[in-house]
Amino acid sequence: MEKRKPKRVVAPVALLLLAFLVALLPGAAAAQEKAVTEETDQEYEKVLQENPEQKEQLAEIEALLSRDPELEEGLVAYQESLVADPAMAKQESLFWGAMEGDTLLEKDLAELEAAVAGDSEAVEELAAYDSLLGANPELAERMLAVEAATAEDMDFAEEHGEVIAHLQSNPEEAEAFFADSTGPTYAGSDPEMIVFMNYLAAHPPVYRAHWRLWHYLRLHPPVRNPVYAHWRWLAPRPRLWWASWRYHHRAARRAAIHKMVWNRRLFYARRPLLGRRVWHYRVAVAKRSGLRPVWRRHAVFLGRHPHFARAVVHHRQWVKRHHPPAKAHAVEPHPSKHGPGKPKALPAPKKPPKPKTPPPPKRR
Repeated sequence: MEKRKPKRVVAPVALLLLAFLVALLPGAAAAQEKAVTEETDQEYEKVLQENPEQKEQLAEIEALLSRDPELEEGLVAYQESLVADPAMAKQESLFWGAMEGDTLLEKDLAELEAAVAGDSEAVEELAAYDSLLGANPELAERMLAVEAATAEDMDFAEEHGEVIAHLQSNPEEAEAFFADSTGPTYAGSDPEMIVFMNYLAAHPPVYRAHWRLWHYLRLHPPVRNPVYAHWRWLAPRPRLWWASWRYHHRAARRAAIHKMVWNRRLFYARRPLLGRRVWHYRVAVAKRSGLRPVWRRHAVFLGRHPHFARAVVHHRQWVKRHHPPAKAHAVEPHPSKHGPGKPKALPAPKKPPKPKTPPPPKRR
């Protein structure tokens, strides 16, 4: 008969040691986490110390982002795209470098972004139109030539903008107007149209650029139809129409910036997901009417200095990881298994007691 093995008895000392180690682990983990967070925070502090002239602006940017989660989310997504796509980062760097010093052009760009922010359909419509330009290089080239020709006279749009918008929203009339390569054709009596016709007759390069564009559209229905649809969509949106016209034609006055604007535009046209992400970030900035003047200055600064932008975004992510916002207390469920049920009826108000009738007077 086999002998039973004696049960092992754990010594009380071993149990106490095990309990001590278990209690020690959270403290060690917390100490390690504290060391990591201090090291990460020191990286941002190092950037501030190494750049004292930008310290105040960086601190102001970080404070604004901490109060606006949507703006912070847009900036983080935009910067993450720049880090993930070197070609995009190069385009943005070149663009903001070319824009540097041109306050009027930056003002026109801000007005365009504000106009886009005021229309819920604008981002998708503009992205689709840019994709059309990106898929048709010849169309883009002719559009670019029209901008370059008309930009030489900045009063052109102010004097003839209404006529141009009218022609764009009435393609058949416009095709008849630009039917002849030698000059405009108009048989009507509208005085504004006659003034515009005389202007084009006196400026052959401007008319030639317009004629080449309309001639191309006339010969290419698959391209013509969506372009006409886009122009008809713009017609009842005068603020957006004017903002787009002023921005692109002011850019066309400087050849280097004009080329940069179009290269950037076509770059995003071929990458619609990135293009929409950029537009959503720009719209998030434009929607903040109270912060727009301040944040616009910061957005331009971050665009021109991606090193500081990455530092700010990295710090905001560190804050979210180690200092998450306090969650609201969950509402306790109703004790009933079948939902809260009907509210209990209030007790009926008590009837006031009847007044006591005085006893009849005694007869004498």
